[in-house]
Amino acid sequence: YTPAGSPIEIAAWSTDKALVLKIADRGAGLPAGTEQRVFERFYRGTSASGTAGMGLGLTICRGIVEAHGGRIWAENEPQGGAAFYVSLPGAVSLPGA
Repeated sequence: YTPAGSPIEIAAWSTDKALVLKIADRGAGLPAGTEQRVFERFYRGTSASGTAGMGLGLTICRGIVEAHGGRIWAENEPQGGAAFYVSLPGAVSLPGA
């Protein structure tokens, strides 16, 4: 959902309570008000109409994350694009941290 050759940011960090993952792009972002709807079963945004799919991928991700006691959410980035976050509970020590 982002133009070919656009940068993709992948980041991870830990807090005293969770591991947080972030994946962000520099595409068009999410239409305002759909940041949580994208996780609904069969939901497909209007900008996704040219991309094949059933609208289940993020629903499946949400189920897996929640089954592990975590949280998943999406936000639009200030510089453009969308960011998806996953937070999984537990104290974590990342290499090099």
